[in-house]
Amino acid sequence: MAQETTTSDPKKNSKALVYVMMVLLLTVVAFVLVTQVIKPMVAPEKKPVSYKIIPSYYNFEPIVVNPAETEGRRFLKTTLSVEFESVKLEKEIVEKLPQLKNILIILLSSKTIQELIETKGKEMLQQEIIDLINRQLDTGKIKGCYFTEFVIQ
Repeated sequence: MAQETTTSDPKKNSKALVYVMMVLLLTVVAFVLVTQVIKPMVAPEKKPVSYKIIPSYYNFEPIVVNPAETEGRRFLKTTLSVEFESVKLEKEIVEKLPQLKNILIILLSSKTIQELIETKGKEMLQQEIIDLINRQLDTGKIKGCYFTEFVIQ
């Protein structure tokens, strides 16, 4: 019997190793191309949609009062708008309009001319209006108060 010797040709082994390395390299390059280049072009990343709430405003009719310490010789005429974000709140404001106007008249007539003239006084008055109105509301809160007319005579 002839004895067979298994000797492998070193050139064949090195060629096979080169082919395996090339296949692995091509696989890695293909993976990177698909995940980093092609996939983002085909299906761009969806960003979460953010909805911006559009505020609503209720415009009060003009209010005329005599400020404190004027003995009826001076008056304040003002119109204001309140800002809110709920349709239910608008309905409640309309339903409670007599109470809200009463609160506004009492508050405005308690202020002196000096308090009403100063910018800081007007800003404090806006915050007082917000606080007083919010105490009367059940379905939400107003976010802001804006004077659309402010005349002192």
